Amino acid sequence: MSVTIENPRNIRELAFFLAEVNKRPAYHVGYCGEKTDEIIDALLHDFSDVKWSQSFKVAYDSDRIIGALGFDVDLTDQSAEVWGPFVLEEDLELAGTLWDVLYETVVDQVKHFHFFYPEQNETIKRFIAKQGGAVKGGHVVLSAQKGEHSTVVSDDIEMYEASYWTSFQALHNESFPQTYYDAETICNRLNEYNQLLLLTTADEQIKGYVYVEADPLHQSGSIEYIAVSSAFQKQGIGTRLLQEALVRLFAFEEINEIRLCVSTSNAVAIRLYKAAGFYPKQELIHSVITTEGR
Repeated sequence: MSVTIENPRNIRELAFFLAEVNKRPAYHVGYCGEKTDEIIDALLHDFSDVKWSQSFKVAYDSDRIIGALGFDVDLTDQSAEVWGPFVLEEDLELAGTLWDVLYETVVDQVKHFHFFYPEQNETIKRFIAKQGGAVKGGHVVLSAQKGEHSTVVSDDIEMYEASYWTSFQALHNESFPQTYYDAETICNRLNEYNQLLLLTTADEQIKGYVYVEADPLHQSGSIEYIAVSSAFQKQGIGTRLLQEALVRLFAFEEINEIRLCVSTSNAVAIRLYKAAGFYPKQELIHSVITTEGR
């Protein structure tokens, strides 16, 4: 066998390999996805501050992929979410080779590498230990299914309008001071698929909001942000907003399930999502390899 480590030759070939391997609990990696087209879309539009083709290294045996590793890089905080190493038969030597080659491309840009994986993935656990990484905590994947919730739109929950800009910006900045979408970005993304839903007062102050994105093409939807003003907490507003978010997302015929991931230490958020109709589906371990100071 003659193995070469290269940049991906073909995006569909890579996505198919990732999807097939990621369906198996013993090799599963959180956030990667299990559908070829969904992974392609993520790589092209939502993956890494570095071009996707430069964010992966792939092991080829002639024309066959036998391993892959990707870094979803955030240059701002010098971190990366790790996709992989995807290697079969607990091939730690190949995993290490993929890591060494890809790490060299970001050595001056990334210092913290985050892994999310289930308990069954012994290969990643052994790999992280070998690289001097450490477990930082856990996450729970929660799921809501179509048909288990109300399909009636609430009259008092409304779509965002420009008159709410000041109130929305203030609440978003307060709730998420450092985040991937600022208030202006969210408003610029709004369309028939991306919706910002509000509960408000008579004088146009926002009690709470939820921002959702639907992707009917890939049969998926996400709840990106939810926040309730401190003056209106403990009134069930968060639960109502989440329930409305599910109504809007499940209104798309193609979407049958919504998943989200929450730190297991965030008991308040987990209770909120359960109250809105989500149930635990999978637990993921969160580990970090830090190279800063090495």
